[in-house]
Amino acid sequence: MSRQATTVLVLLFAAASLGLYQIKYRIHSLKQDLTDIRNAVRMEQEAIHVLEAEWAYLNRPQRLAQLTTKYLSFLSPVLPSQIVSFDTLPLKVDRESRTPEIR
Repeated sequence: MSRQATTVLVLLFAAASLGLYQIKYRIHSLKQDLTDIRNAVRMEQEAIHVLEAEWAYLNRPQRLAQLTTKYLSFLSPVLPSQIVSFDTLPLKVDRESRTPEIR
């Protein structure tokens, strides 16, 4: 009986050792994955920081004013005479009858 008990205990010890070995290397693999993910998150945060700095630089009021005068010089403030009520606008039917269709 003691020989059978010893065999069973040796088999249990071998199974436990094998399980512990697999768990150890699985944990090591998961720790490496966690480190890789943390590094990727850190790199993305740095990229976001750079993009926010670029956005702030590109949206400086002085730069926007220069771009406005350079590219939107044809725009002018809306004059009060340009504002009309909705009732004074021609209906779509009236506009279609006045202009010939071009196809």
